Amino acid sequence: MEEMHAVIYKGPGDYTLEKMPIPSISDNAVLMKVDAVGLCGSDLRTLKFGHRKVTPPYVLGHEISGTIQVSGALVDPRWSPGMRLALAPVVYCGTCHFCRRGQFELCQHYREIGQTWPGGFADYIVLPQDALQHGIINPIPPGLDAVPAALAEPLAACLHAIDLVDLRNVHSAAIFGSGAIGCLLLQLLRNQGLHSIIIIDPNETRLHIAQHFQPSHSINASNENAVERIQSITNDVGVDLIFTATAAPVVQQQALESISKGGQIVVFAGLPKGQSVIPFDLNKVHYDCIRLIGSSIYAPHHHQEALRLIGEGHVHVERIISTYPLIEFRQGVQAAISGKIIKAVFIP
Repeated sequence: MEEMHAVIYKGPGDYTLEKMPIPSISDNAVLMKVDAVGLCGSDLRTLKFGHRKVTPPYVLGHEISGTIQVSGALVDPRWSPGMRLALAPVVYCGTCHFCRRGQFELCQHYREIGQTWPGGFADYIVLPQDALQHGIINPIPPGLDAVPAALAEPLAACLHAIDLVDLRNVHSAAIFGSGAIGCLLLQLLRNQGLHSIIIIDPNETRLHIAQHFQPSHSINASNENAVERIQSITNDVGVDLIFTATAAPVVQQQALESISKGGQIVVFAGLPKGQSVIPFDLNKVHYDCIRLIGSSIYAPHHHQEALRLIGEGHVHVERIISTYPLIEFRQGVQAAISGKIIKAVFIP
């Protein structure tokens, strides 16, 4: 039996690269060779703390690009061997109240590759029938490498967040977090014609990399008071739009203290278990007419648009990527945790 390498998550803090059989496929499934797979912040949280939807031992990884190797006998001919694909992990039910209305990002019963089905931190991955029928799988545009194509998944989430914002009266913005999401949001806001964009992070290395995308101001939250600095930059008005793109509970309060009257706050990053309930002045929201917007996952068209933007060079992901062979998975994880890099992408 042929074997492959896979990273096996065995519990919080416990994961190893092991050999295992290359999975077999049913007549309704596809076997795909993984060409690149990104390490998401949610992967890091699962590796460290576990996840309620993941029962170890398991293979994680959901920002995936690859090439079809084998298609089952009953698979639609459009999924043919040799096709280069980028995929997002979400598989919608297609039948719930929100799916029937075309609001797939609100699906009540969605499942994910890397949770319901084994993920992409492996040489090969199986795309089951449900994923082929209701998942988000798109051909990689000609000329686009597999590594940047894998980042269409986080970019899709950013596009969804931007879609939720009313940009008509937005003249300034702040992004808390200069990781991959922060850098992608920064570029999307620039593409919308916004010139005044502040980026905040406690890590100087990440802030330095983010300079490639030309923020108006950078704030190192480890040695500056972010709220005071934002108020100083804006002459005590605050910014019109804020994205909380980091899982730090304190940022939510800082956002509320930094937003202008009539401003919009997009809660992009989820908070750690047990830390999601924070003190909140609802009167400020009321009297200052602030919009609070939650943003999670995306719809299929966001992933298609993400691939187009990366393929046509409207969003640049190369500067935030650090590549590692899959056998150096632990090194990539440690580099990401330490903040020495922004985005680890593994090449099996």
